[in-house]
Amino acid sequence: MKELVMETQKKCEDALSSFRSAFTLANGEPLEWTDGTCGIYELILGLVSKGSFNNGRAKQEDVINFFNTTLNMNLSTDGSYENGRQMKRRKGRKGMAKYDERKNIESRSYWTDDMRACLNDRWIRQDEAGDGRGVK
Repeated sequence: MKELVMETQKKCEDALSSFRSAFTLANGEPLEWTDGTCGIYELILGLVSKGSFNNGRAKQEDVINFFNTTLNMNLSTDGSYENGRQMKRRKGRKGMAKYDERKNIESRSYWTDDMRACLNDRWIRQDEAGDGRGVK
């Protein structure tokens, strides 16, 4: 029985290793998250809040487990909730985007605001470069 369990466990580990090896850069280097845990928790909270998995039926814990398995991370549900509490206490940064201009509410989602700005900057650079990817 012990041998059967060990064999099954080995097959599971091999399957997971094979799954993760599909996520590599062109040079074979494994794809890994390098932007800190605050950013990944903010991304997860945003995805859950938007209902991006299973039409909104996936819970925060489910999405955390997905990221842990896919990216070989060690995120915790407690860490996610604590990060969410810290984000709620943020007061906004001077010069950052406003969440609601009419009510003068400053944004507390620093990482996703920065990600949005980077994405828009990228598209502007592509438009200016005239590489054929601009909006027609």
